[in-house]
Amino acid sequence: MSKTFIHEFRLKTTPKQEKILNIILELARYLYNAVLGEGLKRIKLIKESKLNTKAKKDKNYKLYNEINKFYNFSDFSLQSFAIKTKNECNIKNHLDTHACQKIATRAYLALY
Repeated sequence: MSKTFIHEFRLKTTPKQEKILNIILELARYLYNAVLGEGLKRIKLIKESKLNTKAKKDKNYKLYNEINKFYNFSDFSLQSFAIKTKNECNIKNHLDTHACQKIATRAYLALY
């Protein structure tokens, strides 16, 4: 296995650029946590459903997919939630749609 190295370079930024970067990173964190929370709510609903226990007992993967579809637990649905959340608050002025979709995908993969 080859050795890998990481070297960190400090960005040469002005105070104004640092302020903008901090705002963007903070809003991305807020959005990530919101999507993660929504995903956890949906997972809780899935786990509480009677169909989930039936699917677990029978190891029926088609039923799992139907349950996920019924409770809107998918990458696309969490992306839609992230974009809707972005458009309802101040995040729309700082993060674009593609960044929000990527944040939602990251949250989905953390939950899945």
